[in-house]
Amino acid sequence: KGLPPPAFVAQTQMTLGNVISRPKLTAQLLVKPPFHFLHAVLCEVVRATGFGEGLYTPEELNAKLMLHRPLRMLFLAKFLALINAALGQQF
Repeated sequence: KGLPPPAFVAQTQMTLGNVISRPKLTAQLLVKPPFHFLHAVLCEVVRATGFGEGLYTPEELNAKLMLHRPLRMLFLAKFLALINAALGQQF
């Protein structure tokens, strides 16, 4: 504690903060993001931009149903695969 946050925190707050207004992009959450924070951020990016629209089932978009680790890992793997495909990289 007491150390300044990594540089990516301010960059993420400035760039992603221009796209979404919630959830709050605090340094603490960005440095060590819990799954529910990542879920909320990714769902909000989809809602705000349309990027990844149709990627998830309605059940996957419901954070209350994402209780088990395999479901969470699949949710994150889908988004990583989408990002890699958009960047022209293999996952």
